[in-house]
Amino acid sequence: KSKDAEGAANFVADIMHAVTSAQDRQQHLQRLSERLVKRKEFEVGWSLLILLNAVMLGFETDSDLYGINVLSWYWVALENFFLTMFTIELLLRLYVGGTKFLWSSWGMLDVVIVVSGGMTAWILPLVGVGDGDSETSKFTILRVLRLFRLARALRFLQRLKMLWKMCRGLAKAMDTLLWTVALIMLIFYIFAVAGVELIGKSELILEESEEMRLK
Repeated sequence: KSKDAEGAANFVADIMHAVTSAQDRQQHLQRLSERLVKRKEFEVGWSLLILLNAVMLGFETDSDLYGINVLSWYWVALENFFLTMFTIELLLRLYVGGTKFLWSSWGMLDVVIVVSGGMTAWILPLVGVGDGDSETSKFTILRVLRLFRLARALRFLQRLKMLWKMCRGLAKAMDTLLWTVALIMLIFYIFAVAGVELIGKSELILEESEEMRLK
């Protein structure tokens, strides 16, 4: 019995050691992932990917002008490469930031971009919806999902500190700008009414208008 009890204790100790080791490895992997995501080289590399993808979308928009076949294997492979890299980045940031990143504005934008990209590049072609079908390519949902790819360019703003500060400043000043536009429109309206009353309805103007009409 003592041997059985000792064996059971050793077994439990081995399980606890394995669990502790797994937790330590997970924490170590999470720390490494966090250091990777926060490195400047990581930010610069992904910024370049976003910029290159934005350039690719520009060429794809005018594919007829540049003679690009968007259904060719190399163009599809390039799109799948960008989508895979963005998916890896999203998974890394989710692994490091968890739900805090997921519910942030940029986190939700990343999820929408990756999910919509996966729909257009991987899921819809499997069910027969794609650019090669003249009928299904007219589906509004397909065009809307493809437009979500343009949102990737917005992520590039976050990498450029000064540009991002300017965008945030404009967003904060939007309320003031709207009231400024309303004030300018009111001033235009007042002067327009005054101009019609004082100038447009004067006897001299009316007489000249009548003479021109008779001629």
